[in-house]
Amino acid sequence: MNRIRLHSALLPLLLAVAFLGTPFGSSPIQDSGIPEGTPQFQSTGMTVYLVRHAEKQEGKNPSLLAVGEERAQDLAHMFAAAGVTHVFSTDYLRTQETAAPLAKLAGVEVLPYDGFKLPDLVDDLRQLPQGSVAVVVGHSNTSPQLYSMLGAGHAKGLDDKGNIPDEAFDRIYFTHLRTSPGGVQCVAAHELRYGE
Repeated sequence: MNRIRLHSALLPLLLAVAFLGTPFGSSPIQDSGIPEGTPQFQSTGMTVYLVRHAEKQEGKNPSLLAVGEERAQDLAHMFAAAGVTHVFSTDYLRTQETAAPLAKLAGVEVLPYDGFKLPDLVDDLRQLPQGSVAVVVGHSNTSPQLYSMLGAGHAKGLDDKGNIPDEAFDRIYFTHLRTSPGGVQCVAAHELRYGE
């Protein structure tokens, strides 16, 4: 998968390019470049972005650090032009605080999910209306698991347990799902990096 580091000011432009580029075809999972498509690409399926919570304090159910709060704001502004229709988060302070600025800017409520019941979330994501754009805020273990469960393959740059490394908070996993006679399938997938 292509891993692209994005400055926070560039992601809205690249997200716009993703939906204004060349027409989307019936190709398999894309392996390089920016997700292809037109507005028709968005209307013929569901787009799901998976992100890990931002930098957190220590403790049992910690809040975000100041740098994490800044990252959550960056995330909200990066997705401001993406047409987000759904924001999902686990019930921990760090994920809720990461999701809140984006949900507020998008004018949607944060929808809870159970990080220990990921198949239920996958079912919910696959049943979203056509044209939906969902952002799922999760954890170092759940985000790569969801990426794989949605049919995108295995995420790169993980630790030996298959998790996002402890120090990495800059991952965005993009998937585009489309309904076909055989069910809902992942037809495009990319890994991006953002922020510091």
